[in-house]
Amino acid sequence: MILLVFSVALMSAQTTADEKKYLGNWKMTWLDLPDGNMTVILKITEVDGKLAGVIDEEINADGKRKPVSEVVKIKNIEVNGVKLSLMYHAQGYDVGIEVELEDEKKFTGTMMGRFETIGEKLM
Repeated sequence: MILLVFSVALMSAQTTADEKKYLGNWKMTWLDLPDGNMTVILKITEVDGKLAGVIDEEINADGKRKPVSEVVKIKNIEVNGVKLSLMYHAQGYDVGIEVELEDEKKFTGTMMGRFETIGEKLM
């Protein structure tokens, strides 16, 4: 009985196949923001069997990566099939992003249900 409980607990702490598709670094761009397009690096990792994420770099207009002024830690990441939802707090706002994989290397969706969001997996 103890072995069964331990096995169930261990299995529930493992990242699913759908979640693993999102692991890695993503070049994520928000289109048509009030100040123009913005591109950042979204880093999704596995910590203790769960997805964790951070945004700590941005890509400026000439394509160079630089640290963001305020590192953003992702508060919540959920994957349902090919859909990813994440939440974070930045500059006084709670921000939600929902995207869907187009293939193994690209996603599309929206930020706050309003701004088009595209992503490309970095190798």
